[in-house]
Amino acid sequence: MKVVSAFANGFLLPSLVASTGVGLCMVANTSLATSGAAVEDAGLLSGLVNAGRQIGGSLGLAVLSTVASTVAATRGTPTSAAERLMNWSPVTTGPSSSPQGSAPWPP
Repeated sequence: MKVVSAFANGFLLPSLVASTGVGLCMVANTSLATSGAAVEDAGLLSGLVNAGRQIGGSLGLAVLSTVASTVAATRGTPTSAAERLMNWSPVTTGPSSSPQGSAPWPP
């Protein structure tokens, strides 16, 4: 994906693929969690699965936004951080100028 992409190729198609996969996985996980339960416990187990999804999504979003804001604040403007991520390659061609040495994150 380029910095400037067409809507259909750069956003719509990947979003449809991801949402289809996530939707299929959620149904399978809920079915698996409630399959061996008694009828009176199925609602409780389904609620626990949904609560776990909500907590995991909240924590994941908090961690990712913290990492993104830290990288943007310490490494330059958000545009330059995005450009570095788009042009990043794991292969280095010399000594690193970063204080961490040759870290697997864009310099």
